Amino acid sequence: MKTKLIKIVLSTMMIVLINNQNVFARERTDNDTSKIRFGLGIDLVTLNDFYYFSPPHPHLMILFDINRTFSIEPEIGFYSTKEYDDYYNSETDRSGVTLGIGLYLKKEIKQINFYSGIKSSYGSSKSFSDRNSREFNRRQFDFGPVFGVEYLFNKQFSIGCDFIVNYHNHKTYYTDDDTEDSVDWDKGFSIGKSMKLRYYF
Repeated sequence: MKTKLIKIVLSTMMIVLINNQNVFARERTDNDTSKIRFGLGIDLVTLNDFYYFSPPHPHLMILFDINRTFSIEPEIGFYSTKEYDDYYNSETDRSGVTLGIGLYLKKEIKQINFYSGIKSSYGSSKSFSDRNSREFNRRQFDFGPVFGVEYLFNKQFSIGCDFIVNYHNHKTYYTDDDTEDSVDWDKGFSIGKSMKLRYYF
């Protein structure tokens, strides 16, 4: 499912680039740097250390770009998967939702944007396996500094990647038929990586 989505997005990106013949010839004016721009973005791949509870999934971002020097980016992500285990003849359902917001200072040098700031997110995820009726419920909070770079194809479209040093606070509830219910706390630091597409109106 994720692979098909990435292929669709990349194909759309190529069509936009081919049709935009003057993409590199456009020059920005002074008026371009004195306004608030709005846009949409997608976080295609977010990789972290918690695949089991939150597998990589796309996030939709709403972009508020102020004078090309400051950006506010609230986002939402969700997933729902079903896995089969032939060995145990069992099925596992996983689902979750994440809400987050990032605040970034930006520095544009020609067609490259460097940005840094902070990002926080809250997520809720659930995993249930019909083998022993095993269920996991997780609540997670993440917060940390972000460092990133994006390439500007034109005034409206960019592709970029960033890194975040996360402080995470995760609480997981475990239940199944074989053991007593339990709660696990996980606090610490982790590194996250992501690739983003942004389009400004």
